[in-house]
Amino acid sequence: METIATAKLLELSNEIDQLNSDAIDFREDYPEIERALEIAWYFSERAIRTETGECSARCNNSIDAYLQFCSCCHYFNQLRTVAESLEGRL
Repeated sequence: METIATAKLLELSNEIDQLNSDAIDFREDYPEIERALEIAWYFSERAIRTETGECSARCNNSIDAYLQFCSCCHYFNQLRTVAESLEGRL
């Protein structure tokens, strides 16, 4: 059963994804916007994982049996080092 907190975290993550899509036109001139949104997504995803025990894509249920790859987990792992190094400074 999904809690209210989990639902709100998923909604926040979706809103960050939408902001990232909306900012696509500015990426070339203002790459820091993209980076800030990536970091925001990482922390919302980490909160979802803490709350639910799985990624927002729920890969335990949806991983392609042949590929064994979850793009959500892959992206999360790519951002981990940068995001966690910034955590103490935020």
